[in-house]
Amino acid sequence: MNTSVRKIFVFDSQVAEHLELLAKEQQMSMTAALQDMIEQAYIQMDNRKKIAIAKSLIDNERGIFGNKKSIQSIKANYDV
Repeated sequence: MNTSVRKIFVFDSQVAEHLELLAKEQQMSMTAALQDMIEQAYIQMDNRKKIAIAKSLIDNERGIFGNKKSIQSIKANYDV
């Protein structure tokens, strides 16, 4: 079950007018328009975080070792 939460926001008059126009353009209520915009922004933020994590894994070209040592260099230091 979805629950609703009432919040009160104060907008600059121009922003409020823009919200009203955007909602009319999309044929939805201002609440629905805001919810949609917030969810889209949240998804973008989440995607940016996932991309940053993926890039950090790719950038770590030497594997999982935090000290940037390769497996070959570690093996070379041990007499086996």
